[in-house]
Amino acid sequence: MKKSSIYYTDTGTLFVAVFGIVSFILFLAVVISVFFTIKNYNHLKSIGVETIAYIRDIKISRDSDGDYNHDVSISFTDKNNINRVVPVNFYSSKMYVGKEITIIYDPENLSNIQLKGSVLNYIFILIPLILFCVFSFVTFMLYKVMIKPNKNSKHLKANGRIGIAEFMEINHNRNLSINGRRPFILTCRYTHTDGKVYIMRSSNLKYDPSEFIEGNEIKFYYDPNDYSKYFVDVEGSMRKEVVFV
Repeated sequence: MKKSSIYYTDTGTLFVAVFGIVSFILFLAVVISVFFTIKNYNHLKSIGVETIAYIRDIKISRDSDGDYNHDVSISFTDKNNINRVVPVNFYSSKMYVGKEITIIYDPENLSNIQLKGSVLNYIFILIPLILFCVFSFVTFMLYKVMIKPNKNSKHLKANGRIGIAEFMEINHNRNLSINGRRPFILTCRYTHTDGKVYIMRSSNLKYDPSEFIEGNEIKFYYDPNDYSKYFVDVEGSMRKEVVFV
């Protein structure tokens, strides 16, 4: 049976791929939303009519998730002096029945109405933009925590030097949760010949490897020109072959 890695590299690759794809889709949604918003803005700017309207009705309902929905309708007199009552797709907590508002409407399409000077006109941009920023941040953090250390380890194994550190402890990473579990981190100490002491921590581990460590010796790879660039080789420090599932 092939030995599975104790590191979270495979899981990290999957997570980064999934969040990366979602981020890309959200990015496309932002681009499309910006395009149509600008198109509609230019359209209303050229033929739109500005007028005073009043909040005619606000109907409140709840969906299956228990969230509140607000269906707003407004009344106004169009350029032909005809009284209109139309539903709109915007709402804010400052609205109330009878409130006076300034709108810009499309005389050829009364469903195309904007609240003048309101951020609500850009809600279709803001929602995917916020989601895009969140997913992009999560993707970056997953890459930084779970993928980048693995790439660094390959470089250091091929080009760095080997050292032996002293095992100190193994604790949970309190800043990260993967599939409902907090990964383990091994901490070790290396004393240089000049007397300087370096505290080093491993990448995120799936399991506690302490019972498989050979004595107190922990192998690590490092850049002799920069001791902050290192890789704690937990698997290389185990005293026997272990199959992780």
